[in-house]
Amino acid sequence: MHSVAKTRSNHEAGSVDAEIFANAAAVPYPKLGPSRQASPGATLVEQLSTPGEDRVLAVFAMRKRDAPYAPRGGDWEFAIARPNGDVLERGRLPRCARCHAEGPYDGLYGPARP
Repeated sequence: MHSVAKTRSNHEAGSVDAEIFANAAAVPYPKLGPSRQASPGATLVEQLSTPGEDRVLAVFAMRKRDAPYAPRGGDWEFAIARPNGDVLERGRLPRCARCHAEGPYDGLYGPARP
């Protein structure tokens, strides 16, 4: 995984900063147009932090799964973790899928800026 963007997050009503990491399968993410789909295995991780600080508040992740994992959710699996890596929730999380269904880049927002 490598960092692809440091930006203001759309999570938490835009009140937190984020660093977005992508694995090799998700590298095309910054270049995805609305008609392109991420490949199965593409994984993005967003570390949320207080603006201007390095302290991680939470970690959100999404991984593209093989169809038909979640047809209404673009076949994305979501995860929410504590800063220490303890996973709190994982799977077809309705609250994640609801917002990401509106993402113009295969459920993603952006494109991310490297």
